[in-house]
Amino acid sequence: MQSNATRPGDSVVPLAIPASHRPGVLPRRLLVPGENVLFETRPSFLGYSWIRLLLYGFFIVILGGSAAVYPVSLLSPWWWFFFLLFVALAGHRIYVWTQSAYALTDRRILSTAGLITNSLRQASLLDIEDVKVGLGVWRNITFRVRQQRPGWGGVPPRIAVVSHAWLDVPDPVDTANYCSQALPYLVPKLSQSLAVEQEKQVAALQVAQRLARMIYCPYCGTGVDVTTLTPEKHDCPACGAPLTLPNPVVAPMGAIPPPPPPPPPPPLPQ
Repeated sequence: MQSNATRPGDSVVPLAIPASHRPGVLPRRLLVPGENVLFETRPSFLGYSWIRLLLYGFFIVILGGSAAVYPVSLLSPWWWFFFLLFVALAGHRIYVWTQSAYALTDRRILSTAGLITNSLRQASLLDIEDVKVGLGVWRNITFRVRQQRPGWGGVPPRIAVVSHAWLDVPDPVDTANYCSQALPYLVPKLSQSLAVEQEKQVAALQVAQRLARMIYCPYCGTGVDVTTLTPEKHDCPACGAPLTLPNPVVAPMGAIPPPPPPPPPPPLPQ
């Protein structure tokens, strides 16, 4: 199976996608406009939940055995309370697993889990230093990510390397290889797109600043930069009509505004 990014005409990531790819498991509401998902999956069910499910099942078996030996216990509200409690906890854990997802996009890595808060962890591809895989009991993939830590108590901000883990990935080796090999394709394109976006923002800011200094002639509609006008010369350069200067007159960017005129001298005594 090939990634959606390897269709004809699209060579973003020309790599074979891992077999654990599960399209649609990541909620699309978590994506930003223009972001594309290249790989998504969810953790292994047994690896993600077997400890808790084993614990809950143990107590359910004990309660069921007590009911089989002492049927009168079925009349106790406490028996039903604990039985339904452990059943609900097991169901909750299964549902949380259905809401868990890992994803690699053309901008970042994401992991989400939870029922009520549905916590989201993310990291930009530009901050990933390396990708490691664990092949023990817990088959995890660990991304080492640079993160800026705020300073406090006089300590300046610093860059720290933290771990962003995907727990119990079904095929950790193939997934880790895919992510690490995809980074050389994705990082340059992401850097270029961010640079273009920054240039657009700077250009938009410059246009906004220029428009903020513009007034328009009420006779011919010509736009005139306020910083080119003075109280002595404030005629429209197109039609020569007098223009009403805003109060106060905007000084050119980077220029020092002229000092205010001195007050008139006091009248001479008669």
